[in-house]
Amino acid sequence: MVEDSRELYESRVKPGLVKKIVSSSSFLLNHSYDIACHDNHALDELKQKGFVMLPKHHRKLDIILTGIFLQETIRRYGHYIMKQSLPRFLEYVGGMPIYREKEMKKMMKKLTKKFGESEARRIMVPYAKQNNDALESNLVDLLVQDHIVVLYPEAARNDIPEFEVRIPVMKNLLRLNEKYYSRTGKQIPFVPLSIEYSHYGRFRSEILLNVAEPMLAENQTPKQFGELLKQRIDSARRLV
Repeated sequence: MVEDSRELYESRVKPGLVKKIVSSSSFLLNHSYDIACHDNHALDELKQKGFVMLPKHHRKLDIILTGIFLQETIRRYGHYIMKQSLPRFLEYVGGMPIYREKEMKKMMKKLTKKFGESEARRIMVPYAKQNNDALESNLVDLLVQDHIVVLYPEAARNDIPEFEVRIPVMKNLLRLNEKYYSRTGKQIPFVPLSIEYSHYGRFRSEILLNVAEPMLAENQTPKQFGELLKQRIDSARRLV
């Protein structure tokens, strides 16, 4: 039986702890890098509303940088989709674990060695589906309550400067939008975020976070939505 992800998550997240970590991280990183956050007034109408932020994903540092961006621009914090294999204590600071295909394969391999393939599939597939479905319902609840959800749509870190479209992720975003629409009669505002490093790891090098114009998914196919997201993120790049 799968735990109710709503109850599990809501009992663990500590907003005060999130703010302390973001504040201390901001202090340390701003001494190590030249960080610039630009919202270009794109978030003016969303300051008190729920939305999904879709950042470009280069490094592990992107996660805390996104938190710094939200704090410095609109004084808010986000709820982050994270892979299931990450430490569970991250749920205290906004992490929401999801089973990705890669993790499913790893767990299937372990269970297959112990129980055989058919039994492993019988155990794992329904468990992962129920967990992910419960998480999706939790995301809709958060958005309805005007919280911010952060999801890295490239699914993994990517050193290529240009945004890479992942069609399965676009399908998931459109499904989330459909469920939100069925609850509210409204579309989810999706906010693209460009994150750029001039020289990662070099002291006082530039890091630029630049938000692009928010977008809606209404009447779009996964391919069309992905192409629009790519255009918005790539056009927000400023560092060469």
